[in-house]
Amino acid sequence: MPIRINLLAEQQAAEEARRKDPVKRAIWIGSALVFLTLVWTVLLYMELKAKRSELANLTEDFKKADESARVVRNTQSEVGDVERRITSLERYSTNRLLWAPTLDAFQKVTMEQIKFRSLATSQRYLTNAATNFFTTNISVPFTPPPAKWKFWANSTKDTSPQLLASNLFRSFTNAPPFSANKLPYTVKMSVTSTNQAQSTLMVKCEFGLPDVAIEDIDITIQAGDYGNPPGSFIDQFTRRLLAQPYFVERLGKSDNRMRFLERPLNPEADTLDPKNPMFLPFSMRLQFEDRALINE
Repeated sequence: MPIRINLLAEQQAAEEARRKDPVKRAIWIGSALVFLTLVWTVLLYMELKAKRSELANLTEDFKKADESARVVRNTQSEVGDVERRITSLERYSTNRLLWAPTLDAFQKVTMEQIKFRSLATSQRYLTNAATNFFTTNISVPFTPPPAKWKFWANSTKDTSPQLLASNLFRSFTNAPPFSANKLPYTVKMSVTSTNQAQSTLMVKCEFGLPDVAIEDIDITIQAGDYGNPPGSFIDQFTRRLLAQPYFVERLGKSDNRMRFLERPLNPEADTLDPKNPMFLPFSMRLQFEDRALINE
């Protein structure tokens, strides 16, 4: 049987070893990774450039839209101001003082000895914008809910912090500035902080007053007492006027509700009457109780 001898076996083995060299494969793999990285970098750069171009276009469009929106906002502000004025006019038309009942009340207190010479009225409105007139922080108890993994724990439904805070309002609403306030107020409450160590919540309470217009009305009366003797019926007329239900309701009970502006001691002759009767001229001012008209 013939024996085959491969004289190139050693060279072939060396070539095969070189072909399977791990360093060479690592170089090929590294080169491929570098190439892919370069391609990926170029793609990212192109995408970034496209996004920057898109951002520039959107910024330009936003500037144009903002300019148009500014005009719209100004228009809305003007419309809001007109609507507030219309609302105020409607409120005034429905809540204004009607003078016919006032004149009717004067007719019911007239006396034969008292003659009116003039009635002058002054009606003013002072407006106040909505304001926050009191702010305070209230600490209320808080029970944190159990963790979700504690499925065996009972998750009790606690009372809301706002309700707990409102239960404590009486501790300060009986004192100034609430004791001097006669207007209905609104309350805005929000949780500002949590104290886990003490299991408490801090609730911020803001008490605000709405838009309000204060109505200030007074009436000046000039009259003459033609009684016998002149001036003896002024006090009786004053008592009748202050006891009239219409004036009792609107004058209130303040000491400033009625005061004499003129009440001389000596009578004088009426030059406009041919008989020249003697009379005592006097004038008084009636101050109506201020009314607060809320824009609601």
